[in-house]
Amino acid sequence: MDQYKVPEWFQDIVLLEQRSRVIREYEPSVIPGLLQTPDYARTMIKARHATKTDESIDELVEARSHRLSVVREQRALLLFVVKATVFDQIVGNPEVMEAQRKAICNLVDEGAAQVQILPHTPTTAGLCSQFRICTLDTAQSVIYCENAVEGEKYDAPEQVDAMMTLFGQLQAEAMPPSATIDFLKAIR
Repeated sequence: MDQYKVPEWFQDIVLLEQRSRVIREYEPSVIPGLLQTPDYARTMIKARHATKTDESIDELVEARSHRLSVVREQRALLLFVVKATVFDQIVGNPEVMEAQRKAICNLVDEGAAQVQILPHTPTTAGLCSQFRICTLDTAQSVIYCENAVEGEKYDAPEQVDAMMTLFGQLQAEAMPPSATIDFLKAIR
């Protein structure tokens, strides 16, 4: 993948994705970038980068959309927990959201990813921000947390252990994958 098409601060993360055996991601506010359709990604990128040219936005959309195919070629196990409120929010328009839901269902049906919805509950381990754990091999994992400006990486064993435990809690609280697909198909 051409590294110049992604923001400089994100280039290391793309390389981590490409080297990962397992990617675990929790997302409480938007569809995870790896799962975004081009139209969903375009809406998100345009909203965030209002002064960029259409050409620049198209390059960013292409780069974001291409990441999943590269990760799939590496046969990485992709595990996502997404908060249900992500699907309540219309990004772009209802057609963009419908296409996005169908794309996720297709990825799950193909065995390319496991997606679980974290339902609306007043108390949950999901009252935290987005994070991703990239496992490169049995001895090395890297945590990535994104904020409004850029992202940060952490790889200390105690940090990785804490986040692996949190991800496990989120998976336990989330709907099973089959119920997630039923949930996504039922949304209109």
